[in-house]
Amino acid sequence: VPLLPPDEICDYFGVKIAMYFAWLGFYTSAMVYPAVFGSLLYTFTENDQTSRDICSVIFAIFNVIWSTLFLEEWKRRGAEFAYKWGTLDTPAESIEEPRPQFRGVKRISPVTNTEEFYYPPWKRLLFQCLVSVPICIFCLSFVFLTMLGCFELQEFVLSIKELPRLVRFLPKIMLAIIVTVCDEIYRKIAYWLNDMENYRLQSAYEKHLIIKMVLFQFVNSYLSLFYIGFYLKDMDRLKELLLIFSLFQSLVRQLKDAVLPSITLQLHLYLISFKGLLIFSWHLGISKVGS
Repeated sequence: VPLLPPDEICDYFGVKIAMYFAWLGFYTSAMVYPAVFGSLLYTFTENDQTSRDICSVIFAIFNVIWSTLFLEEWKRRGAEFAYKWGTLDTPAESIEEPRPQFRGVKRISPVTNTEEFYYPPWKRLLFQCLVSVPICIFCLSFVFLTMLGCFELQEFVLSIKELPRLVRFLPKIMLAIIVTVCDEIYRKIAYWLNDMENYRLQSAYEKHLIIKMVLFQFVNSYLSLFYIGFYLKDMDRLKELLLIFSLFQSLVRQLKDAVLPSITLQLHLYLISFKGLLIFSWHLGISKVGS
């Protein structure tokens, strides 16, 4: 990644993509310092708890200093790229085209004196207050109540001593499934709400989409962990739930990224083969009839 040419990427894909890869290359290069320092610190750390605590504090201080220097250096590096590509101190509205999905009425712009599409901000605000906010509150409340229901079911299962140990994990597995399903459902809801709010620029569209997604995903994924860790203060249950969440999400990612594409490809090949077999049989039947 650090060897990618940002100027060539900018010429081909535009400033936005080029700036992302420039940052990614700079970040990857900068990660060498904490990686090397952390490896050396881990190598020379004694096995006793006191030495590990001291090294953890040293590494934390190093990370604070490193992250500060990283941000300041990237400000300078990012300004260099922006100046080189002609976007330094340039408002987003002047370099960003309206979204193709943007809907509005035509009017003469009071700034540029040219024809443009306009959508009244009060309509967007009204939709946010009457639709977006209530739906978000409902989704967050549903997640919270579902979490409490799973915890109550967990307490009920734990109260039955005769059940095998594997059955006691079922409420946690159920919670992990609900979290994953709710995440997918809310993703579609967030996109729909954002489309209905009708943002003119892609940057504004993405910013409000990120706010919706981060708010829900944080509550959906971490509320149960915070509840167990800080309210119930049950570290054993917290470890079990965190392990189940990690394993289940890893399994879902593997299914989506590897298993499902492979199955889809195989089905596609089978359909092509079956269609070819039907065409061959049809032509063979026609040739026999003709002869």
